[in-house]
Amino acid sequence: MKVLFFATLRKVTGCTETEVHGPADLEGVLRELGARYGSAFKEKVFPDGQLSRDVMVMINGHAVEHLGGSKAVVNEDDTIAIFPRLAGG
Repeated sequence: MKVLFFATLRKVTGCTETEVHGPADLEGVLRELGARYGSAFKEKVFPDGQLSRDVMVMINGHAVEHLGGSKAVVNEDDTIAIFPRLAGG
């Protein structure tokens, strides 16, 4: 599956996108990405094994909150987008 990174997550990963093969759920994908990109990625996206409230993750344009959160099923042809949440005032 294709994984897209946006804004500050591009700095953390050093890329705009990557490919992941194998995991059947979002949690597995995030663990794989954490192993690949290290502690900075884990702290921003998946601290303590839980999806951070500071990021928004979409699978094929649908927010994971509506797909089962970190237990959302993913397929090889899916596109996962990970965005930092923005705050303004």
